[in-house]
Amino acid sequence: MISMKKRTQILIVGYLFILGILFPKEGRTFPQVNKTDTVFQTLSLDTKGQLIINTTEIGKNIYGYEDIVPLKIYIKQGKIIDIEALPNDETPEYMDDVIGILDKWIGVDLKSARELDVDAITGATYTSNAIIENVHIALDYFFSHKKEVKSLQKVKQK
Repeated sequence: MISMKKRTQILIVGYLFILGILFPKEGRTFPQVNKTDTVFQTLSLDTKGQLIINTTEIGKNIYGYEDIVPLKIYIKQGKIIDIEALPNDETPEYMDDVIGILDKWIGVDLKSARELDVDAITGATYTSNAIIENVHIALDYFFSHKKEVKSLQKVKQK
């Protein structure tokens, strides 16, 4: 049996622990993601001047069969020049089946790419739909963040 003194000590330690979490000591803060950080995690330029849109953050609610299926979409001179599937938990055989649909967007200008009607692959419908939705969300992101894209390109030119 735990004595009253021991119970009181346990309660005080627990209380102090909770206070330490709620009110951290100066200099210790919880990581916070602000909009600017998210933009620059999503948008980047590579050394060839290609704009890269990474859908890991913006597509975090788009699920294939197993989990999210993030992509990197490479854009140059207003066209999609490459799409790369990032590491994911989809079954490799299904990814092999659907990876070919990425080619349907290669070389297509951005406005046409958003309107392109790409069919899901039978037998890998969830994964296909996740890829299609990720391409769409990346293009929507591009069109809604043109100001950030231009500033990123200006910074890279300097």
